[in-house]
Amino acid sequence: MKELIDNALSDKYPCIVGTASSDGLPNVSYKGSVMVFSETELAFWERTRKGGFAQLTDNPNIVVMYRNTELR
Repeated sequence: MKELIDNALSDKYPCIVGTASSDGLPNVSYKGSVMVFSETELAFWERTRKGGFAQLTDNPNIVVMYRNTELR
């Protein structure tokens, strides 16, 4: 899994990350920067101008989707 996630962007299968504000307002977007940080953690560069980091602070629940159609 580490190799797949770390190479997701170069393989043209970027991860999709979904967060939600404390009010439940969703924010879903492609994140080409997702990487395996440790055996239990993923990391990504949050650069959304619409308060993406604030959403993570208010509501730490997050979903990360990776799908490689060639491996299916």
